[in-house]
Amino acid sequence: MDAVKIGGQVLYVFAGGLFTFLIGLPLQIFVVRSLGAEQFGAYSIVEGALATISGFLSLGIAPTVVRFVPEHIARGESGHVRSLVVLASVALLTVGLAGASLTALGSREVIGWWGINPNTQNLIAVMVLTIPIGLLTFLYQQILRGFQEIFIMIFISSVVTLTAKAALSVVLIHSGWGTIGYAWAVVLSSGLGLTLLATAALSILCRLDAPGKQITRPTRLWIRYASVWYANGLFSTAFQYLDRFIIGALIGSEGVAALVIARQLQQLPQTLFNMFITVVGPMFAANRGPRLNSIYQLTTNWCMRLGLPLVFFLMVFASPILSWYGKSFPTGGTPRLVQLLLLSTLICMSFGPIGNLLMMAGCELKMFRVTIAQTAATIASYLIFIPLFGIIGLGFAVVISTILGNVWAFRIAKSQFGDIWSAPRYMSWVLAMALSLSSLVTLRALWSEDASAVWLMANLIIGYIAFFSGNFVSGFHSEDRELYSAVIARLKATARHG
Repeated sequence: MDAVKIGGQVLYVFAGGLFTFLIGLPLQIFVVRSLGAEQFGAYSIVEGALATISGFLSLGIAPTVVRFVPEHIARGESGHVRSLVVLASVALLTVGLAGASLTALGSREVIGWWGINPNTQNLIAVMVLTIPIGLLTFLYQQILRGFQEIFIMIFISSVVTLTAKAALSVVLIHSGWGTIGYAWAVVLSSGLGLTLLATAALSILCRLDAPGKQITRPTRLWIRYASVWYANGLFSTAFQYLDRFIIGALIGSEGVAALVIARQLQQLPQTLFNMFITVVGPMFAANRGPRLNSIYQLTTNWCMRLGLPLVFFLMVFASPILSWYGKSFPTGGTPRLVQLLLLSTLICMSFGPIGNLLMMAGCELKMFRVTIAQTAATIASYLIFIPLFGIIGLGFAVVISTILGNVWAFRIAKSQFGDIWSAPRYMSWVLAMALSLSSLVTLRALWSEDASAVWLMANLIIGYIAFFSGNFVSGFHSEDRELYSAVIARLKATARHG
């Protein structure tokens, strides 16, 4: 049943991710080519600064909601669910508005002191609205996730919001609004998404059974968990966009644009990984022993099998893909940076959702220590490798810190839960990896730089066909067959009712 439950929910997330890829990637290319590397780099710096501020203001509230809402619902404590949602909404709305106001007021002094182009002030005046909108959007996404309403969350967040963002971006940029127009497209589409998410979450909340005998709210428990989560995320938040600031200082805004594009390409397979974490995160909190091992191994197996062909494709065809963004990006070290960042993603996927497991299964304090050490290693590596190797040095730094963090987290998990990773089913990766990678390398050798995007997409499909052909030869696991049977049964039922 775990395979069917996880697989069914992940299919919704995957559909949303596929839509994001098909719409988001062309949108990114359009924006970069329309604004130019310099303006897009300036926008990215502002975006990174505001996202960092939002991270400081998050207070660990949204993860606390997704941690406790399912537990309170299972116990019939609907009153606690309502209280938690109301307190979380009021707290984040308050700090979000305060943060936006202070940022808008203080940015003028910062711009004058740092010698930044004064036109950036107009961009910041619009973009500060993303602080409260982003905080509340993430909160209501987690509320819907706690209610297991994955479809609603994905449809609004991926389909509706991204469609609105794409349409507004095209209209406003073509109307001559430039970077400010793109900023308004982001703000307005995000506001629309927030409104729909909040409406859906509050509608479900109103349908909960009336609470029975009231007991004391576990406010202290909520605050304790939020504090630990916040402290754990504080370090990564504080330095999440440090790479943009260092590259901007040492190389310039064009270097930042190249970095942001490389990060966006890295996020494509990372999104597949996050799909599973979205679904299985609460399951880690509720299970121990053999079932915990089974969930972890199933997640790791499916993440690798879905993500490996995409990682290989992006590595092999890094230069042709970068040429979509402009002629300058395939030159220099940007393709090598993309490959190194993808290598770090592959390392994370191979270890499985180890960090999420520790955070949801009672090891949040130990994971906090790992985060501190990994952040320190990242900063030290930046300071060593970027001055030596330029933008490629950032890729070396990310790979090194990724290995150190995952190895330490894995050792903690092994001491707490035993050998949760090892499984014979992973042997099916070997042949599949060899077939997929060899087919993509062969196609790249035959590549014509002026070939169409359709041909490039065909190569990706061939990479997946080769990979799953290797899986077919190696044999599928019983959980694969269980999910396949459930999907076929659902399709037949839909066809009968149609």
